Amino acid sequence: MMEQQSFQSSRMTAGDVSRAVRVDLKTVHNWVQRGLLRGSRTRGGHLRFLRTEVVRFLRTRGRPVPAEVVVRQPRVVTVALPLDQAPAIRAEREASIFEALLGFGTSSFDVIVVGLDRIETERVRELAVALVRQPVTQGMAVVGVSADPVRRREFLAGGADLVLAGPGAIPGAIAFVCGEGEPAEEADRPAVAVRTERASGLFPRVEVPLAQVAEIR
Repeated sequence: MMEQQSFQSSRMTAGDVSRAVRVDLKTVHNWVQRGLLRGSRTRGGHLRFLRTEVVRFLRTRGRPVPAEVVVRQPRVVTVALPLDQAPAIRAEREASIFEALLGFGTSSFDVIVVGLDRIETERVRELAVALVRQPVTQGMAVVGVSADPVRRREFLAGGADLVLAGPGAIPGAIAFVCGEGEPAEEADRPAVAVRTERASGLFPRVEVPLAQVAEIR
């Protein structure tokens, strides 16, 4: 079982999605054309979907998440989140958020967890929009953590999947956006199905002192 888990692909084909969700292949292509399900294309023009994007699509429409879709060993990047605020997460340190962003082009990540308290309030929504819309991060689940309700509200409005008031709920939040369980009661999530398209989608200039690449133990 562990051997199978280590080789699980983080991306699904349109055929994988249609079989897992039990819909016609044309329905999957229709979701893509309508902007409801976001994917990328290979050089040969074939669609590929991050599992976390498929989970988000199903969650926001009240559909169950099939076992074939669940991310069994999620790869997580945490930004501006001290190690002592990331329970049950093993992390390696990166020098800056920019080096972590460069790593997205060569590594496969599933979840981004952002500590919002060190980011300027007026930049929080802009950062969420950029993470949702940029090609290198599009489809990854986005989770924010902040004690400030204004920052949490702004990050959620920018398209984040979940926002948390404290770090204790991070492991459960990661499991949820990867297709398992339910988030803690203090977690907030969007009430609408379609992520926002507001703002430019460019990464804002924010001072973030630390980024860590992490994986669940």
